[in-house]
Amino acid sequence: MKKSKVFLIKKTAILCPLSLFIFTAITISIAISLFLSSYHFPQNLPVDLKSQVIEFSFFKILVKNIFVSLLLISGFFLYKVSTVIVLLANAVSISLVLTLNIYTTGEVWYFLGLISIHGLVELSALMIAANIGFQRINLKIRAQRLAFRNTIVLILILFIISASLEMFVTPLFWR
Repeated sequence: MKKSKVFLIKKTAILCPLSLFIFTAITISIAISLFLSSYHFPQNLPVDLKSQVIEFSFFKILVKNIFVSLLLISGFFLYKVSTVIVLLANAVSISLVLTLNIYTTGEVWYFLGLISIHGLVELSALMIAANIGFQRINLKIRAQRLAFRNTIVLILILFIISASLEMFVTPLFWR
């Protein structure tokens, strides 16, 4: 009996985007922290997230995440270039925002907790999309086509959960 795969998620392929993302985020965070401390940027400022948030909605969050995942997925036919670029850009932007907020307020656990409410689900979906971008997929093969479809549905479900958490749960914990 032939074994079929339900999803296009490979353990070895997920380590590459995850490692690239984490390494870039940590490197950028260290660089930003060193820059801020060398120029003596103010610390221990009051946390005021509500004034930082420009208008966002469930739909805007969902569309942004879907667009980013499409760019990540496009790497499977663009020789992984778009996947690498989008992973690097996301790692830089997330580490920039997080490091600036943590550095200026000193609230490490507050911001990490706030981001983790929706971030774990969102980053999981993005890493699954990047995983697809790092694979060779032949959509002419029925089993791979079905696994591709199932993986896209999984990513969409994770994004809906993530956008719901970001829109309706995360703001409950803002100070």
